[in-house]
Amino acid sequence: MKKTFLFLTIFALAALAFIGCKKNDNEPVNYLQVGDTTIYLSDGNIIYYGASTGTAWNYDLEFVSSNIALSTGLYGIPDYTGEGTIFCFELFSSSSARLMDGDYTFIDWGTHVAGRYDACVYSFDYNFHETFTDHVVVEGILSVKNTGGGFEIGFNGKDEHGKIVKMYYKGLLNYFDLQESK
Repeated sequence: MKKTFLFLTIFALAALAFIGCKKNDNEPVNYLQVGDTTIYLSDGNIIYYGASTGTAWNYDLEFVSSNIALSTGLYGIPDYTGEGTIFCFELFSSSSARLMDGDYTFIDWGTHVAGRYDACVYSFDYNFHETFTDHVVVEGILSVKNTGGGFEIGFNGKDEHGKIVKMYYKGLLNYFDLQESK
């Protein structure tokens, strides 16, 4: 009787521990949604280009679907293999040390102001070595939050065709330092 009770107790505790380790079904997934099309994002890059002005530092964010493999190519620059979806921003931070938390809003191309982005494009048929179709996002808010072990990034806006564009990504990003003065 004691052995049966002990066995049932250990079994119940193990089952509770296993259930406690289950992934939260409410945890958000990384995605890009354009109109009615949703693509899941699997990886991303953050590329630092250095000072843009005396008060703004240039960063690019790139997010890709699982069809595109990201790696480090020759001379430490990003390398892209495969064909799939890519979603990119050129933005400006008030810090050279890291991309700062906050909401980044759109500003005209070539105007480098901290807290703003001046370019945002996506492509569903991106291939680094081939011709691809890109679409320009013309308005929206990009939210950036450093999480200690990565980033939590969200976007809500519209593209050049008036389609609603939404994006969410939480996780690590591959970091590249491509300052010209390096």
